[in-house]
Amino acid sequence: MSFDLTNVNACKFDDISGGGLLIGRIGEKDAHPDDEREIVHDDEISNCYLTHIGAEYNGAAGIFAGYARDVGITHNEIAHTSYSGVSLGWGWGFKVNPAVAFMPPRRMILTH
Repeated sequence: MSFDLTNVNACKFDDISGGGLLIGRIGEKDAHPDDEREIVHDDEISNCYLTHIGAEYNGAAGIFAGYARDVGITHNEIAHTSYSGVSLGWGWGFKVNPAVAFMPPRRMILTH
């Protein structure tokens, strides 16, 4: 099942054990689905504040987007993450999928 056209706006995540916001999947089949309708797409994360992410799981990102298409990440502030503020396009599919694309993150404030 795919969750599409999701808008996460004006939220606060503070002192999270694992990752903050997670979009898309990371399996090899997710990189090259048999049915294109399975690709997560058209999601937006905006105006959010994420801090102290990965308090217990040190490989956690503030915002993680695996295999997804047309993901907008705008006007967010991310601070004090254990690994990465934003991780885009990561997964276990070793061949590039041209259907997976991101809009460049805009107006991000990243601190450490």
